[in-house]
Amino acid sequence: MSRCLVLLLVASSLIWGEAVFAQPIEIDFWGVWGGQSFEIEQGVIAEFNRLYEGRIKVTGVEVPEGADAKLAAAVAGGAPPAVIKINRPFMGEYAAKGLLQVLDDLIARDNYDVDAHYPATRGETIFEGKTYAIPWNTDNRGMYYHVGLFEEAGLDANTPPRTWEEVNEAARKLDRWDATGALSQVAFAPHWGNWYFVGWLWAAGGSLLDESNRRVTWNDEAGVKALTWMKERLDIYGGAAAFDQFLSQVAGGVFTGRKVAMVMDGSWTLGGLREQGLESEFRMAFPPRPAGLEETPVTWSGGFALAIPTGVNGAAREAAWEFIKFYSGHDAQVILGSRTGQIPTLRSAASSDEFLGSAPQMDVFVQLMQHSRWLPAIPNGAEMWGLYTDQIHSLLAAGEMPVVQILNETARIGQARLDEAWARLGN
Repeated sequence: MSRCLVLLLVASSLIWGEAVFAQPIEIDFWGVWGGQSFEIEQGVIAEFNRLYEGRIKVTGVEVPEGADAKLAAAVAGGAPPAVIKINRPFMGEYAAKGLLQVLDDLIARDNYDVDAHYPATRGETIFEGKTYAIPWNTDNRGMYYHVGLFEEAGLDANTPPRTWEEVNEAARKLDRWDATGALSQVAFAPHWGNWYFVGWLWAAGGSLLDESNRRVTWNDEAGVKALTWMKERLDIYGGAAAFDQFLSQVAGGVFTGRKVAMVMDGSWTLGGLREQGLESEFRMAFPPRPAGLEETPVTWSGGFALAIPTGVNGAAREAAWEFIKFYSGHDAQVILGSRTGQIPTLRSAASSDEFLGSAPQMDVFVQLMQHSRWLPAIPNGAEMWGLYTDQIHSLLAAGEMPVVQILNETARIGQARLDEAWARLGN
């Protein structure tokens, strides 16, 4: 724990100690992760409790089936936790349902610097111009490529493809079929990994919705360009069935067996590669874009944020806010990031030597954070996600509809559902 953080907490206690925390306040925090992260998070919570001993005590609660699913029932029953960790991309839904409190009064009162967080993480906490949460962690996505397969194909592993056209050119040397005509090595499949159509849409310069978040735009020229490229690559390999057959023979997934040369995936994958002893076999690159756009990187982020549910008032609300500031602060984010592999949302923490030194190649993802996009904060985010990821991918894999029809049909459904969601709010 840094001296600066201790001084900050002491100052905070002098301001609020007598006025608000005359009696010890005990609050619950929903959302502690399980597995290896459980002890790490509990350790940071224990440090907060030590520093606030006699004034605030936080109990970190793991909710295996998901804190989000239980939140509505807890608020309706009048017994919500004081703090909850929520999935940022779907925060707009919780705000629209009246499950979260607006934090703008606390932010203004304490001069809390929300802009110290990356824009992609900050943007997802704002719904209809109001702030409902403070970013806690983040991630983004890049292109992993296999050094050995590049070298075997006569490609320079120090200069990975930067454009879709360069990916196609490299693929001619990387794709392999056996004597029976079955796929034996895949260069790059745009529909694999954690990137989806939405990633290629942004890479092509498009957007899911317009600036008002009221009109669907994923079926515009950029959307057609993105899905067309995905289909062209899929067709080269003989369609989705051939891909599925190939993947079924790759034990352990696309990162094992020296069978896949390039794949889009998230920053969290670095930890898994390290555990499997595969980290040195892969390098990171910025996501490829269409020729002419490659000089401007693009990626997209998700992650979690800390919020105060509706119904938490008085001293409990003040205690919750103190904990949120601590848990999303520089020192806590460095500890959590360096030990869990998650990217801190604070620029200062993400660029710190301690965090960057904890995960080789993480610097590529940190560089990308300033270029990261985020999912729109809308009242039906989960429903729309299913359309522009799952539904579009399913229709593409089925191979029964032209690209333009896939996009127009999903956009038509999406627009109707978006209109309904806003109408329920009277907008």
